[in-house]
Amino acid sequence: MSEIERNLSTTAELCKEYQVTRTALYKWIYKYSLMRKKEQRQIVEPESETRKVILLKLEVKKLHRVIGEKQLKMDFLEKVIEQAEKEYGLEIKKIIAKPSFGTGQIKGDER
Repeated sequence: MSEIERNLSTTAELCKEYQVTRTALYKWIYKYSLMRKKEQRQIVEPESETRKVILLKLEVKKLHRVIGEKQLKMDFLEKVIEQAEKEYGLEIKKIIAKPSFGTGQIKGDER
């Protein structure tokens, strides 16, 4: 009950957790609510704080996974570049790091 009064859980979450029907839960709220005893109206919010936290945690988990995948890709490409530099004797990192706006020449470009 206090979970609903403090908007920590939704009625759907409580129905699932305690395996009761929505009707039974509302009857219980009507009968035992502290707000009811104080003659205050209880408004049950559809989105609970618990649900918001769960969704945010899932989003953080997803973002961590995406960042991890991107980091692995970057590490792989870094190794490929290092290997290519050794094998072909080029300085690829310097070429990539130099911003080219179409006005300068690339090393080895003899126009």
